[in-house]
Amino acid sequence: MRRRLRGFLLAALPLWLAGPVAAGPWPRDDSAIFLILSQERDAAGNGFTGLYAEYGLSPRDTLGLELGRNSFGDSSLLLWLQRGFSFGKLRFASSLGLGLSQQETEFRPLAQLGLSLGQGIDTPFGAGWLAADTRFLVIARPVSETVRLNATTEVNYLYLAPETGVEADLTLGLKPRDGIMLIGQLRMEQPEKGDFAASLSASVVRDLGRRAKAELGLVGPLTGGGEPSLKLAAWLSF
Repeated sequence: MRRRLRGFLLAALPLWLAGPVAAGPWPRDDSAIFLILSQERDAAGNGFTGLYAEYGLSPRDTLGLELGRNSFGDSSLLLWLQRGFSFGKLRFASSLGLGLSQQETEFRPLAQLGLSLGQGIDTPFGAGWLAADTRFLVIARPVSETVRLNATTEVNYLYLAPETGVEADLTLGLKPRDGIMLIGQLRMEQPEKGDFAASLSASVVRDLGRRAKAELGLVGPLTGGGEPSLKLAAWLSF
């Protein structure tokens, strides 16, 4: 069970680091900086610590950085570039990212292609938004193979074998009043080698001032193992 949970936490790092509202088709303002420092942990002490950052390169382009480390010592780094488009009220964005994942002493190159759709909405509970984000991941896993040429000669080969996966999340956000946001998100992932996993999260985000917000949330696994966890995060804007 511990090995399974470790694999789940490592595979989910790129998804979890983004947090419930960081992903989406809305670009950052030109030269604006946005940061999320987050901590998620369950009753058994398993979880992760993450840093998510965005920088507005232009009215359409956003540069992003994601860093994270889980409770088993595994870590992930991803740098990505996103370009946004508008079709009336509907927003669309595509992104490309490159990075590394690390498990024990093994480092694996990581590539990500992301697609996002979103739109602002009006509800009886206040203004809000809907967003759908999908990420296609490729992780290159080092593989060692020995080939016997004859009775006395063996040749060792080391190569990278790609492993793919798909991650998606659906997000509903509401602003019932000034200074408060309510966010619900369904997270899903399907690795090439592994079981489908899904979780549901709910968060409250409160303004702490002009440039800072605090987030408190709960994350409950629907499939894939794991335990419900508590999330704490600080949002900073510059």
